[in-house]
Amino acid sequence: MALLVLTACGKPQYALPDIEAESIGEMNIWVWRNIQFVEDVGQYTQTPYETLILRTGDCEDQARLLVFLSEELLSIYPVMVTLWHYGGGHTVVEYEGNWYDPSYGTVTPVDESRVAFP
Repeated sequence: MALLVLTACGKPQYALPDIEAESIGEMNIWVWRNIQFVEDVGQYTQTPYETLILRTGDCEDQARLLVFLSEELLSIYPVMVTLWHYGGGHTVVEYEGNWYDPSYGTVTPVDESRVAFP
């Protein structure tokens, strides 16, 4: 997969890593292996760029990065979904009938009964 250079005002800002992923499932595994999960303090939302640079993020940051990378590198358009998970909220990515969870590297079929915010 080619290296993508993102620009602002025509100047290179940040080059995405050369990720060997040809599907959202492979991209999900890449995020799980390369972005360390950390609990969010104060509900700060990182940009995908911050998550890539820091190599850490909570479930929302990891899901946002998975959506961003899928759009930029795979030209597909998944969405973020918040689920009820162990008594609290947990964010995953939905695409074509599956939930991709970059915090755990898992894929499960969609279960609408678990959606916290439809």
